[in-house]
Amino acid sequence: MKPLPLAATAVATLLLLSTFAHAENILVQPTDAIAAPSSGMVNDTGGGQYWLLQSTINGAGLDNPSAADNGLPVPEPLPMHNDVAWTSGVRWAAPDGAEAKLVPGTTVTFSLDQTYTLNGIYLWNYSERTAEVDGRTHLNNRGIKEATIEFSTDGGSTWSKPIDVNFKEAPAAVSYSPEFKALTPVKANTVRLTINSNFGPGEPPDATAGFYGFNEIRFTADPKTATGH
Repeated sequence: MKPLPLAATAVATLLLLSTFAHAENILVQPTDAIAAPSSGMVNDTGGGQYWLLQSTINGAGLDNPSAADNGLPVPEPLPMHNDVAWTSGVRWAAPDGAEAKLVPGTTVTFSLDQTYTLNGIYLWNYSERTAEVDGRTHLNNRGIKEATIEFSTDGGSTWSKPIDVNFKEAPAAVSYSPEFKALTPVKANTVRLTINSNFGPGEPPDATAGFYGFNEIRFTADPKTATGH
């Protein structure tokens, strides 16, 4: 078999490189996140706000936050989240108040910087080391278990049909990697996550009380579909 002419080899190489470039997904980092009815839990004895929703989109708690910045190729591996003290402000939990009831149906709406064709979600679910609470030394039971996700291309004026998604409980580890959920490609500049359950049970002194939250989130997209690319 004769080798390809030099020009043909160059063209074939360019096509191959182009194929790899187009296949490489990028990370999509939300520019804002708003929860309803609760925007976060305020600790009323520590004198500060430790569970702020913005902490889930700004890289707080990641061992290499700049590797998870918006528009970068998805790295391998992704940054790990460090399971540090509750006063560190690197996670979000709701509802407000230390003995508030778990209220399924809380929504978190994420704004993106432009319209993308999204194809995946990375979630670092809730993880928190603590002094022993009801026999537990980690409060990972607060993580999101069942949720629905909707997508909008007009900033949230209209929404797609919701899809169901189940997440895994975060490991009881000092640091951990995110869980990836593939999506059927969908155009969006706004994403709404409705939290329907956590991993339970509730926490003392009220066994029916509970919180739910997560530590960090990113979406993935095909870079050639971004409206600003």
